Amino acid sequence: MNSKVEIKTKEDHGSWYDNNIDPYKGLAEIIAVTLKNALISQKISFVDVPYRSKTKKSFLKKIKDKLSEKDYSPTSMTDLAGIRVITLIEADVQKVCNLISSMFNVHTEDSINKSEKLGEEKVGYRSVHFVCDVGKEREKLPEFSAYKGLCFEIQVRTALEHAWAEIEHDRGYKLIGKLPSYLNRRFKLLSGLLESADMEFNRLTVEIEDYKNNLNNDIEENKLDYELTTVGINQLIRSLAKVIIENLSGLPVQRLS
Repeated sequence: MNSKVEIKTKEDHGSWYDNNIDPYKGLAEIIAVTLKNALISQKISFVDVPYRSKTKKSFLKKIKDKLSEKDYSPTSMTDLAGIRVITLIEADVQKVCNLISSMFNVHTEDSINKSEKLGEEKVGYRSVHFVCDVGKEREKLPEFSAYKGLCFEIQVRTALEHAWAEIEHDRGYKLIGKLPSYLNRRFKLLSGLLESADMEFNRLTVEIEDYKNNLNNDIEENKLDYELTTVGINQLIRSLAKVIIENLSGLPVQRLS
């Protein structure tokens, strides 16, 4: 890549894109595959890990928008390779964020948590955006050596946050300019509902795990006065099976969960 060439016109920008985008296509794919394998090995639940390289149309639009504000060049663009990690619940977002921080070199000055930016009184688009490069150690590996020094963006969001982003931004349903107040209010209300649903799903997941753990404890203490559910019956059968196996073998076994 010849990043030192002076680029002034739309044609220059288009030529830069044509000559430099291919490595970013490979970078997006290899980072997505690497992340997916890491999520599986760490047993972190996720919906999908889609990836993309920036289209030429999107690239040229961003250049035009940025140049209206300040000096900007294609080499300043950090999202030519983009990856998303879509989780089921909010609790897994932080796990994914910790994993990303441990795997890649994160550019903290360019990364942002959109939820924190909203503050306490606003609702809207929520997601965590990381700008990274592969890092000193990983770039020594043959499969990553071609991507030394190249930046990529990873967005981490829940499935409901992703649904909101698709409606509000990615699918182009948002009108150009300011919406009428009554439509804008409905957008904000919808965003608030999705955020509340996200929080409730997260709480339910935690409470279901607590319920299962409490069942195990109650069964071991012969406290069987609880609502009859399939979960309760399964836990009881598992507990009885453990006792039977221990009695037959005379050897302790690990607690079934």
